[in-house]
Amino acid sequence: MAARPVLCLVTDRRASCRPLVEAVAAAVRAGVDWVQLREKDLEGGALLELALAVAAAARGASADVRVLVNRRLDVVLAAGLDGVHLGFDAVEPGAARRRPRERPGHDAGGRRPDSRRRGRAG
Repeated sequence: MAARPVLCLVTDRRASCRPLVEAVAAAVRAGVDWVQLREKDLEGGALLELALAVAAAARGASADVRVLVNRRLDVVLAAGLDGVHLGFDAVEPGAARRRPRERPGHDAGGRRPDSRRRGRAG
């Protein structure tokens, strides 16, 4: 018998009828396996904050859910998430695989994700 296909929710908080964290929790309770955070307009600290809230809501609804973020490996590492969706203009897949898990709250360069824009270490 074939395995059940993976069901992935790709987020867009501006299109959601209710707060994103609530919508994610409801979707995971309904059977979503993966949550892919795709919030193109958020940078650094704001994206990290949302990723942490979404992950907490998703994992509160199911311990088996996987949480991914688009393009931001630093946010994935800082938040302790399950994966990153790489675009064609993102870090090379081999380089992403070689990146060790960094200390929580910091990217691979030792900076907080929101500190790169300000040009200072966190």
